[in-house]
Amino acid sequence: MPELPEVEVVRRGLEPRTVGRTITELELLDARIIRRQTGEWTGCAPC
Repeated sequence: MPELPEVEVVRRGLEPRTVGRTITELELLDARIIRRQTGEWTGCAPC
């Protein structure tokens, strides 16, 4: 299913800088970003 156009623009911008790399740290500036997720935040995204 295609993403929303604004999401696709962000994805394309991030892709060259992120593909093949590992995210080791992140700073969550607004907890509302993950408010709809179930369970506890474990620090790793589902595969």
